[in-house]
Amino acid sequence: MTVATSSQSHGPFDNERDASAASSWARDGRPSGSMTTSNIKDLLDACGSAGVMVGSYDIEVIQWIGGFEPSTCAVIAGLIGRAHSAGWESARAFGESSPPVVVSAEDPAGLEAGIIAAMEARPR
Repeated sequence: MTVATSSQSHGPFDNERDASAASSWARDGRPSGSMTTSNIKDLLDACGSAGVMVGSYDIEVIQWIGGFEPSTCAVIAGLIGRAHSAGWESARAFGESSPPVVVSAEDPAGLEAGIIAAMEARPR
């Protein structure tokens, strides 16, 4: 059995309680009205930290997934993070000396503006 060892862990998770505790919504004290926003931020931060570029349709899907429980979003974010870490470990084994530099969206207003811009740019 593998247990998440910190509230900011990327897992692996063995139960919903551990996954939920890893969500920013839980870490921020479960503020009312912001669960979906916290979930979306967790998912986009996981993508950003892993150097994953997202398109406007990706963002639509992330917004949809953001409506699920924080534990579900924490598992998906954790999978992204663990996949990135596994890839980086593999790259290091082949001589890479440093991971790529990645910019992550820390500013909620900037994050929201980026989502809106991507949605508006999407062809209909």
